[in-house]
Amino acid sequence: MGSVVMSIGVTMKVLVKDMREPKVINIQGTEPWLNEIYASFLGSEGFGLKGQVTVTPEDYGLYTVEGKIEYVPLVGCSRCDREIPWPINRAISVRFIDRVAAESSFEIEGEVGDEMIERDLVSEDLDTYYLEPSGELDVEMVINDIVQTALPTRLILTDKNGKSCLVCHENIDTPIVYKDSADADMNPFAALKNLKLPDA
Repeated sequence: MGSVVMSIGVTMKVLVKDMREPKVINIQGTEPWLNEIYASFLGSEGFGLKGQVTVTPEDYGLYTVEGKIEYVPLVGCSRCDREIPWPINRAISVRFIDRVAAESSFEIEGEVGDEMIERDLVSEDLDTYYLEPSGELDVEMVINDIVQTALPTRLILTDKNGKSCLVCHENIDTPIVYKDSADADMNPFAALKNLKLPDA
């Protein structure tokens, strides 16, 4: 039976070419490859990401990654940027497929050299990743996606009445969160104010 090689350092990848048995990966929170995830937040001291994932070979060219992670990143308040602990407790259930094997089963339309592929998507496709050309499965990418999609799009630290920012005391229902008072036209969406749309 072939051995399973893991690339642990700045990345966390599993070489699955010769994998025959499930591989369990325990995450303690201090692994160097987690630094890329930690760098997205204001601070992570004492809030290390922990969990366990299992990589399982299924059919030819198909591997599942299942498990669970727990993490409490410090997320900036959308109004005052003060640190707010945001607990994340998520299950992981995704699959990796070999791109070449998968695309060879699709109906390819177009002229020679045209790589356009058309097929109907199924629900499983939404949680599907491709193996890298080297035959490696990127566990870090999966965990980072799970963490990022668990975060709210807007988070405000409120006072006891739940109506004002705890730090700047502005009403949280005010539509403007950040504003460049020096030059409103610096906003990337400023050009849209002059956009003329046709009548419906």
